[in-house]
This record gives sequence, C-alpha cells and structure tokens, in this order.
Amino acid sequence: MDKYTFVLAIIAVVFGAGLLRGLFKRDQDAEATRDSGVQERLSVVEERLKVLEKIVTDKGTKLADEIDSL
Repeated sequence: MDKYTFVLAIIAVVFGAGLLRGLFKRDQDAEATRDSGVQERLSVVEERLKVLEKIVTDKGTKLADEIDSL
C-alpha cells in the first residue's frame, strides 16, 4: 500500500465516521421530537380526563341527593 492510498483510506474512514455520527444524531433528534409530541398529547388527554371525572362525580352527587329527597 503506497502512502497516497493510505491517506485516501484514512480520509474515507474519517468521512464515513462523520456521516454515521450525523445519521445517528438525526435519528436521536427525531426520537426526542416524537417523544415530546407524545408527552403533549398525553397531557391534553389527562386534562380532558380530569374534566370528565369532575362531570361524572358531580352528577353522581346530584343523583344521590335526588334519591334521598324522594
């Protein structure tokens, strides 16, 4: 292997490593973005569930009062 081939091989390895690092970083960023979207949707669902629980509990109390009044 002459010195020019060796230098080209080193350049190819360094360039390839940079490309792989960029691909892995992009995948990690995409996963983090996806996770934050899921967290946002989960918080919206939790808020809606709290409202539904409040509605169900309030109606249950009113129904119990109406039965007691009969």
